[in-house]
Amino acid sequence: MKKIPLLPRYFRWIGVILFTLTLVLYVIDTIERGGEGIYTKSFVLINDPFMSEKGFLKFMEVEITLTLFLSLTLFGLAAIAFSRNKVEDEMINSVRLFSWSWAIIYALIFCFIATVFVYGTTFVRIISLFPQELLLFYIIIFHISIFKLNRKTAVEE
Repeated sequence: MKKIPLLPRYFRWIGVILFTLTLVLYVIDTIERGGEGIYTKSFVLINDPFMSEKGFLKFMEVEITLTLFLSLTLFGLAAIAFSRNKVEDEMINSVRLFSWSWAIIYALIFCFIATVFVYGTTFVRIISLFPQELLLFYIIIFHISIFKLNRKTAVEE
């Protein structure tokens, strides 16, 4: 059996904590600030805001709330998706491949629907969540498949 390089098992809990904490903090920040955002000086490759100063390869005052939210949720979901199970065998590898295949199909369908029916800045916001939705679809499909597999083997015994 070819060994898939995965993170240690405890990374799953780190990912769950990071993902949950990020969602809670984002909701609290949105409620308290009303979508005002956090501004800081940062190096930007390209900054092209609507009706304000454009920037290219320089330090600028930018709003980083969405960047922090997307980055932390991506790291949390990746830690969950790429951590080992208690038992790693060929069947689990097969379930992983099955889950990735269906997650990609669902994410592409979602992306196609968004491309056809959603326009403007809402489209950009939805498409910016593509990596997170792909990982989320994978995690959901993988754990449902493992649950069904465990239930099936328990019934057979």
